[in-house]
Amino acid sequence: MKSIFLTLTVLCLFLSCTDSDDREKQETPLVGTWQMIEAYEPYGENPDGNWYPVENGHFYTFNEDGTMSSNRFNCSNGVYEIETYENIEHRRIIFSFNCENGQQVANFRMPFIETYLFLIDEISCDEGCAEKYVKITNE
Repeated sequence: MKSIFLTLTVLCLFLSCTDSDDREKQETPLVGTWQMIEAYEPYGENPDGNWYPVENGHFYTFNEDGTMSSNRFNCSNGVYEIETYENIEHRRIIFSFNCENGQQVANFRMPFIETYLFLIDEISCDEGCAEKYVKITNE
C-alpha cells in the first residue's frame, strides 16, 4: 500500500509539471557526484510514510564511460547502465559492483525532480523505498 502511495506521490509531482519542467528534468546530466540527503521511510508516525534528512549520506560518482564509484559498499568501483524510455519518469539505472563478498546489483527508477535525483527501488522493496540525492560536483 505504501509503495502505491509513493508511486502516486511521485506521479503527481510529474503530472503537475509544465513542458519546460519536463525538458529541464530530461536535460539534467547524471555525470558527476551525487550525495544522498533524504530517505523515504514507509514506516513511522505517518501511515503514508515520511521523508527524513540524512547526515553524511553516501555518494555515487557517475562517469561518462559508464563506470562509477561509491562509498556505499565495501568495494568502491562499479559500472552502471541506463535504460531509457519515451516517458522519462520510467527511466531506470542498473548498478553493478563486484565486491569481495559477492556482487552488489541494484535496479532503480531514476526520475529527476528540479535539481534532485531520486532513486526509487520498486523491485526489492515493496513498501516503497526511495532516496533523494543532490549533485555536489559535475566531475
